[in-house]
Amino acid sequence: AMSVVCCTNGGIQIYQSDIEDAVNKGIISPDQAKVLWPELQAVADERWRLSWVNVAYALGGSLILGSMTWLLNEAWNSNLLALFYLSSVYVFVFGLVGYEIFTGRFKKI
Repeated sequence: AMSVVCCTNGGIQIYQSDIEDAVNKGIISPDQAKVLWPELQAVADERWRLSWVNVAYALGGSLILGSMTWLLNEAWNSNLLALFYLSSVYVFVFGLVGYEIFTGRFKKI
């Protein structure tokens, strides 16, 4: 079975058969190959990759920032009391979320 280690822009694809070929050519020993392959897989798994999840996260954050900006603009234009209430809600919600994250309740996320 062909296993790809990494496939990133500007990167290189390494297959397990490439490691086996290096052993057959005497470039590395079989013991080195047994250590090298899991190490390459671990390094490849830790690399950041641009995926639809990252794009959706960024677009969602942009949407939230845009809606917050619009809401604050509307509150500013209506009256200052509405701006005060909306700002108070923002401070409370973000303060609570920050406190919960800081105290470690959401470390599993």
